[in-house]
Amino acid sequence: QAVETVKKHDLVIIHPSRNNISRSDVMELKKGLDASDPSDDVIVIAYVAVGEDLRTTAFFDYENKTMNFDAMLADERFTRNRQGPRVDPRGDGGDGSAVGWYYDTGSPSDGGSGFASYYLDDNDRVNSGEGDGKPDFNSSWGGAFVNAGDPLWFKEVDEMLYERDGVCGLRELLRTSEGRGLGFDGIFLDALDTCAPNGWTDESSSVQTEFEWTAPGFMHFMKRVKDKYPDKAIVQNRAVFMFKAGMPQGYLKHSPRPYIDFLMFESFRLNSNSAEKYNENFFNDNRYNYAPAIAAEASRNDGFQVLSLGYAEGLGGLAAALDADTDNSDLIEDYKCAGRYGFRHFLTNKEITHINSYVLSRTAALTDTDGPEWSSVYNQNAAPPAGEAAPRPGILKAEDAGGGTVRVNWDVALDASGVEYRLYYSSEALDFDGNPDLNGIANCRLNPQIPVSYAELNSGVSAGDYPFFDEIGGFSAGTYHLCIRAADRLGNEEKNTVEINITVD
Repeated sequence: QAVETVKKHDLVIIHPSRNNISRSDVMELKKGLDASDPSDDVIVIAYVAVGEDLRTTAFFDYENKTMNFDAMLADERFTRNRQGPRVDPRGDGGDGSAVGWYYDTGSPSDGGSGFASYYLDDNDRVNSGEGDGKPDFNSSWGGAFVNAGDPLWFKEVDEMLYERDGVCGLRELLRTSEGRGLGFDGIFLDALDTCAPNGWTDESSSVQTEFEWTAPGFMHFMKRVKDKYPDKAIVQNRAVFMFKAGMPQGYLKHSPRPYIDFLMFESFRLNSNSAEKYNENFFNDNRYNYAPAIAAEASRNDGFQVLSLGYAEGLGGLAAALDADTDNSDLIEDYKCAGRYGFRHFLTNKEITHINSYVLSRTAALTDTDGPEWSSVYNQNAAPPAGEAAPRPGILKAEDAGGGTVRVNWDVALDASGVEYRLYYSSEALDFDGNPDLNGIANCRLNPQIPVSYAELNSGVSAGDYPFFDEIGGFSAGTYHLCIRAADRLGNEEKNTVEINITVD
């Protein structure tokens, strides 16, 4: 019954090391409900940890929260080139500064070496003033933190084998001729929060990560995966800071956007904390600050589809409603909130073991008949507690770029079915009252390109910053009336009446 439920979905993510998955299992899921009908085939994705080495959990003492480093040093898988662990190459004072360069291996730890160069020692350096020469690790389960940008780490992840390492590598997962030869359609990359801003954690945090300098390397890791396995899908889990302009470290400049196919926004609203229904402050930050920024990156020509995951664990009978497949206002609100931004949603329990079609059965027959609604990546209400941004509809700026080319800027619009943008232009004033659909007005589809100034922001987004621009050629000299409208991919177009006039020389 569980397999049949999985087959109803377009995409499924599996942890191959925990389910004793075989190639035949993967192939069976791929076929969908009707093996003879390719239109219902399922995309089957395998879990891979990128920012932590899960092999080191074998040396972790869960009771005392300690690592057996001597045992690691006796195993060449953890020593390799003996140039690690490594630390932030920006040196003292680098914390929080723009990550302007790609350092593939960082600098040697002042505590010494002996481990592979992809291991990190920044937590110790921040806490005590110097590294101890031993890899930092996740104190919850013992995964050693790694720099994904180190070329040696990509080689390691690529060549891992389940029988030897207890963890499947990329070759084993994506090909049918290596190890177990599982033949997955793609990979789900987890533990990317290793490169989160240093200021987000400290020594008192449940899991400390002081490795923001590795952020460009995570993008390089994904590029290496895409270069080697171009026909395979990449799903990124969280690390949503990589898609938001104005972060202190300038993450957007190193965004993996061109190399991923899906982004999973875990705990967008309902989280896995059973002591609360959901955290209002976190949810407001997610929906008012991050979601519009992510929607903007997703809608670019080299963008991605956003998936979202909610947990039916909090107060209010959520778990019981999911188990019984009965309507629950909070569960319904969860997928509706995600759907507003075009996210494809799923609900489960905190162990992620509850296989169900709760959202699918309630949304499959829905028809999207509304046009997009405008939002904004600039939020004057961004500070916690966050409030909703004032929408900035339509065209925001236009200028003559020379040579009969016009450059236009605009902000993000939101829709459950994805968004496209269209420029309308005329040598006569636009008659919004008499011709609200702008029938017969010359128009073209816009390519939402990213302004360099926007990508490089590292101190917030201001009212004069825009996520999109495009340049349209072929204009003769004269004055033009311009309007930009957003339409979803089903053809529903909104009807804003914002107009800018521009003179082309």
